[in-house]
Amino acid sequence: MPYFNILNYIQLELIKRQRRGELSTDEEKLIHTTINGIATGLRNSG
Repeated sequence: MPYFNILNYIQLELIKRQRRGELSTDEEKLIHTTINGIATGLRNSG
């Protein structure tokens, strides 16, 4: 599960930056990518 920690950290940093209005459109898409990555990983690990 160490990959989840990395994805979670990236997700938190992106959300913080989004709330401050500092994200580009491409970076906002990364938030959804991290959500999908964590969901897929959890689904595959049970």
